[in-house]
Amino acid sequence: MIAKVLTEQQINKIHQTSLIILERIGVIIPHDEILSRFAERGANVDMKDKRVRISADLVMELLSKAGKNFTLYGRDLSKKAEFGLGKRNYNTSGGQALWIDNIDNKRRYSSLNDVATAVKFADALEKITIPGAMADPHELPVEWRCIAVAFETIKNTTKPIIFWFHDRASAKYIVDIIITLRGDEKKLRIIQCFIPYLNR
Repeated sequence: MIAKVLTEQQINKIHQTSLIILERIGVIIPHDEILSRFAERGANVDMKDKRVRISADLVMELLSKAGKNFTLYGRDLSKKAEFGLGKRNYNTSGGQALWIDNIDNKRRYSSLNDVATAVKFADALEKITIPGAMADPHELPVEWRCIAVAFETIKNTTKPIIFWFHDRASAKYIVDIIITLRGDEKKLRIIQCFIPYLNR
């Protein structure tokens, strides 16, 4: 059963408003190569402010060319999350800074041990197709925290995963780990296994 919360008119209004936001306000993208690619496609790019304004026509043109389905695979290739095929996928969150162990307890900072516990829990739940850390381990330095979280997530589930990158250096390190896991970069492009959040 599929529950429908919004009417078609409401969905269309959200869509039209999002197109207006993209065209008038735009999006800040702090990456010169990506900004140049948008400029090549005809978007209005302000290189100084790193802001891209994308016309509704360009958005719709690119959406029409985008793939309509894709699959994420876990370390175990039979564990997958399929998108665009009418199936539901459920994921946990990337990570929270504070946890409550029992209803009567005060909040505490989460730890790397909490990451392992949360991922094992999500791995055991059949309906969760994409586990995330559900914890942001406060005891680790922020510069490499996401690397430890990604490694702990990979280690404790065979399903596809969700996590975050702190910066370009941490992203490269994590992607290198995942390339090694898949065997090589070509295989990773074909057998994708993660959804990254980009934090700044």
